[in-house]
Amino acid sequence: MSASPSAALDAGFDLARDTAALLVESWSLSLESAAVIWLRLGKLAALDASALAEGELMLGEKVQAAVEHSWRLASGGFGLTPHRAARGSVAFYRRQVAANRRRLSRREG
Repeated sequence: MSASPSAALDAGFDLARDTAALLVESWSLSLESAAVIWLRLGKLAALDASALAEGELMLGEKVQAAVEHSWRLASGGFGLTPHRAARGSVAFYRRQVAANRRRLSRREG
């Protein structure tokens, strides 16, 4: 009797280890996101042309990220198991958040 296709997809999967890794990655994403929110609020609070530009950039980035994430998720680009899709999703958004943190942390002028 041969192994089922789903068994091949889960090869090397350890529920406790991989769930703990997902929890740590998700927790890190939440902390990194909070830092970006703080940085972005400081920029938006100026209520000047720079704040307007930041708001427009933020909305565009969010729409672009949502479309790209949805496409990759639907096409199996993050993985074909729920756990791999979840970890791929968290990694995707961590990259987006890290790029925003770097950009917002740079000193202007």
